[in-house]
Amino acid sequence: MSGLTRIFTGGEKMEKIKVAMADDNVKFLEELVERVGEDPGCEVVGTAVDGEAVCRIIREQKPDVVTLDIIMPHMDGFGVLDTILGDESIKDPPSFVVVSAVGTDQVAQDAFEHGADYYFRKPVDPAILMSRIRKLGRRELEDQMPGRNVLREETSFYMTGNPASDVTGILHELSIPANIKGYHYLRDAILLAVEDPRKKDGLYSKLYTEVADKWETTANRVERSIRHAIDVSWQRGRMSLLDRMFGYTFDRRKDKPTNAEFIAFISDKLSLEYKIALSNQ
Repeated sequence: MSGLTRIFTGGEKMEKIKVAMADDNVKFLEELVERVGEDPGCEVVGTAVDGEAVCRIIREQKPDVVTLDIIMPHMDGFGVLDTILGDESIKDPPSFVVVSAVGTDQVAQDAFEHGADYYFRKPVDPAILMSRIRKLGRRELEDQMPGRNVLREETSFYMTGNPASDVTGILHELSIPANIKGYHYLRDAILLAVEDPRKKDGLYSKLYTEVADKWETTANRVERSIRHAIDVSWQRGRMSLLDRMFGYTFDRRKDKPTNAEFIAFISDKLSLEYKIALSNQ
């Protein structure tokens, strides 16, 4: 095993958030390890400087959260996301926080589409990073404890202020795969509703038609594909997240929101987040 790849053992693993960290910048990686190690609720279970090594650590140590660089030797961060999240033998994959020196909107959007939960550009504020690790870690622990009452908190999806990136992040969190048509139709429909809320009042005449024109298809196919995407989300989505997003609006075991309700709920939530953010500036 390389001297730059380390696996940590010991500690109260069942009670702490297990964190694995991967970055090809050794100094930055050591600083992250030190910062996470200072948190009594977290435990670093392994570090790596290349993608293949962190994949091994994830399989062996089963961390709750992984911090991940994009540019690494042997396998980049996107490759790690695809490998781990595409491996059906991993029943409870970790949440991923991407921390990268590459800071374009396109890279951030790509990170979300590959499965990242959060994206930060270096240098990252350690306090904010730890806040996200704790939030993701607690969510994973709650999902693994079915007898525990999950705290209902108001989830903020105001992540970047860029609607395209934020909607992409939300759809990923809701476990809607990017390789189905409904994902793309739903993403465009929500973005149109954020841009012009009046379009929500007539899905077929406005949203569906506009999305269909863009993708050279029909409004009926757009409607059916979006329905399928919502069904997939309800079947595969993290239950604690669905609880926090939709609260008591729907009984997730019996009901699913209609297309209109789903689009309106997310677009209204994002619009409100943007207004709050602007008022706080």
